[in-house]
Amino acid sequence: MTELFLTVYRSEEVPAGTRERAFQHEVGRLLLRAAFSRRFAQPFPEIKVSPSGKPYFVGHPAQFSLSHCRGAVCCGLSDQAVGVDVERVRPQAARVAPRVCAPEELHRLEGCDDRDGAFTALWTLKESRMKLHGEGFSFGARNAVFRFDAAGKPIPAEPGLRAALYRPEPDLYMALCAMELPEQFLTIEMEYLRSFPHTYC
Repeated sequence: MTELFLTVYRSEEVPAGTRERAFQHEVGRLLLRAAFSRRFAQPFPEIKVSPSGKPYFVGHPAQFSLSHCRGAVCCGLSDQAVGVDVERVRPQAARVAPRVCAPEELHRLEGCDDRDGAFTALWTLKESRMKLHGEGFSFGARNAVFRFDAAGKPIPAEPGLRAALYRPEPDLYMALCAMELPEQFLTIEMEYLRSFPHTYC
């Protein structure tokens, strides 16, 4: 079973004097704790980081992935490998796409009216794939290739792998890669996250 969770926050919710990245990391930890407690009636396990850089639960088989950007944090929780990413649209398609996209992906982007939005959606998918097993950029963005069907659904080039792409807000994309996909994502409000022990929230 694979689940995807999203928390959106406002800039004014970041406490004065707190770096937003530190705030995002804490929201990510709280979101993961909320996702875990929703699914398992067990104490929250210790977290360590593998040699490849992917965090994991100690002594528990569940796997997870976290991502954050300005104003949003997401969490994937699964009984198998999972990778997630969330990104705001930025004007970077022309500069970045030629360095990270496969030829067929570049061809598709060239035909899009909103190239920055289309590239952000594609990049979010690529990041989720690169985070699937913790390889990150060592896997290679050009190796994380995606096609799209007639309905616009993403199809990973790797057999057996599945991907989902969401657009919770007009300038926000969220992606998940796993062998099994959730039916939809669940939004967790900041107010609920504050019910868990926290420092900045």
